Amino acid sequence: MDLRLTGLGLPTDDGTSGSDSITLTQSHLTWALISHERARLRAEAGVSTAHAPDITFVGPSFGASLEACIAGPLDLEARLQVTPFPYRQVDANAALALKLGAVVLRGGYRGMVLDDAGYVDGVSHVDTFHGPFLGLGLTY
Repeated sequence: MDLRLTGLGLPTDDGTSGSDSITLTQSHLTWALISHERARLRAEAGVSTAHAPDITFVGPSFGASLEACIAGPLDLEARLQVTPFPYRQVDANAALALKLGAVVLRGGYRGMVLDDAGYVDGVSHVDTFHGPFLGLGLTY
């Protein structure tokens, strides 16, 4: 199982001052297609949501993730997630992860594309984000 929550604070796109907040959630069931001591490839499927000031979307979500042990507690991780409708979202990242017992520290590069498909005001708003990230996770 994989649960994710992402919060975005963006400048307004209608010319007014201030900012808009967008909250993205994902809830996936995962299945290990390949599971070895040093590598794991998972397929994911579930539901994603996008909450913006004027609209909330709920749609199907699909993904894949890979973890491969490089040395000791250091892993290489990669993930791709897609929501095809009613809004469109593509979220991908690649990272190094340091496993410290139940705590995992991650650092890498992430890219995301969000498209409201014109549902907010009849004009398709496409936002892209990319850059380095740091993260903290819990495993069991």
